[in-house]
Amino acid sequence: MKKTVIYFVIILSTYSCENNSIPDKYITSTEWVLDEGDIKTVGDFLLFDSTKFYTLSNDTIFRLNSPVGIIFEIDTVRGVLEIKSLDGLESGTWLDLNKKYKY
Repeated sequence: MKKTVIYFVIILSTYSCENNSIPDKYITSTEWVLDEGDIKTVGDFLLFDSTKFYTLSNDTIFRLNSPVGIIFEIDTVRGVLEIKSLDGLESGTWLDLNKKYKY
């Protein structure tokens, strides 16, 4: 019985980790504009293009190879990206520029 519970917990945690992953292809192919809040280390516009000014690794946003923010929520339907500063004291909301004026 104890082994069954352990296996169940391992399978459940593996499944939940896969489903909570950051959709990095969507994020990096989108132009983002600040809607509300402010993080001084992250700009008003986020663009992950060939210049590599902004890059994404897992849930961390880098600017010129220095970490500047952590994605803590993403809504791909509405096009909303919630970012916190590394220390967690500042946060902001960025909108998908292509979806911003549809609502």
